[in-house]
Amino acid sequence: MKTIDINNIINYLILLLVFVSLFSTAAIRIVLGFIIILWILENNFKMKFLTLKTFFKNNLSLKLLVTFFIVKFLSIFWSKNIYGGYWSGYFKNAYDFFFRHDIFYLLIIPIIITSIKKENINKVIDVFLLGMFISEIFSYLLFFDILPHWKFIKGNPDDPSPFLNHSLYSFLLVIFIFTLFEKLQQSQVLKEKVIFFIFSITATINLFINGGRTGQLIFIFTVFFYVFYKYPKKIKYLLNGVLTLIIIFTLAYKFSPIFNQRVNNAFYEVEEILHKNYSTSWGGRYLSILVAKDIFIKHPILGIGIGESRQEVLNDAQKHYNSAFNFYKKHLHSDMHNEYAQILVEEGIIGFIIFIMFLFTAFKQKINDNFYDYFIKLFIFVFSIALFTGNFFSKMFTSFVLFYVFYAVSVKISTYHETNNTEKGIS
Repeated sequence: MKTIDINNIINYLILLLVFVSLFSTAAIRIVLGFIIILWILENNFKMKFLTLKTFFKNNLSLKLLVTFFIVKFLSIFWSKNIYGGYWSGYFKNAYDFFFRHDIFYLLIIPIIITSIKKENINKVIDVFLLGMFISEIFSYLLFFDILPHWKFIKGNPDDPSPFLNHSLYSFLLVIFIFTLFEKLQQSQVLKEKVIFFIFSITATINLFINGGRTGQLIFIFTVFFYVFYKYPKKIKYLLNGVLTLIIIFTLAYKFSPIFNQRVNNAFYEVEEILHKNYSTSWGGRYLSILVAKDIFIKHPILGIGIGESRQEVLNDAQKHYNSAFNFYKKHLHSDMHNEYAQILVEEGIIGFIIFIMFLFTAFKQKINDNFYDYFIKLFIFVFSIALFTGNFFSKMFTSFVLFYVFYAVSVKISTYHETNNTEKGIS
């Protein structure tokens, strides 16, 4: 088989990886496994190394990402043990977790940088939109209870998230909505405008009949992001954004029983937090912040490492917040439901600063494609806010696989822009 044929297959599989990420974690592993095998069979490692060296030299965010994972790996050595981290029950020890989880999925980035063709860049976004559109159809079928009760469908009429955790699905819906809205703004064809408008409306409704408060909360921030990104000096658009939010949330509260109930629950949970009752969904997340603060005070510079983080967090929760311990252990045992808090616990202020700088530089990098520039900034913005409510960078396969794919493409485009190289000259 010729090298060019293998490269074509890898490109198709990258698109397939984006698509299956929205439906099955098992499919993610299978497709990525095939991509890695073909990338190795493709050979030509000298050229790949030189290409990666060029990109690494010219992209600060890539350097910061590599540095962050080096710190994460080194944190194993200052852990008291290697068997009590947040990977417990899934991997043998911290080393097994780091190499079979972190490094395995990180390979997406060098593979895409050295393999993806420029003509496939916007196809990556189109495949994501297609997958989200299919998920939305299934969500509505679930909501109206007209979908057969297949085993691979996770949701139900009271929580119509068909394939993904409702928090994850809801924040991806926000990206879906604002990508469609931007396509609506850019299109010059009336038929396309009508289609994008209708899909934007149906996706927004889908967000508010869904049980994921994460996406509903992020939606508020993203409206302001969009206004400031598109119209930074026009106050009337900011006022229009605020008015739009008031109308949407008022209608959702009145006509969506699920949203109505989730809002009422949110007020109740906040009130319980004020009374120091952390045995609720938001209370548990707030407790993670309190525990992170306790551990950070003791280990501020380098944290306690990924080898024992889960056990130490549970120990602290039991010692200082015993009344909520059983709830916390049951519902937040697999991660801290807050990526930033967990990074502070595991890698300390060093890892935390590197990670924040990585997100910032990834967001700020200039991209040669205007639409992709908007899309990756939207994705990173929404993703960064979502990290306050879940471990979407270190645990949720769909979110960090999609992040790696979109980020790797953005690195490739931005490096073309920054180094003034052509595709022929760099890959």
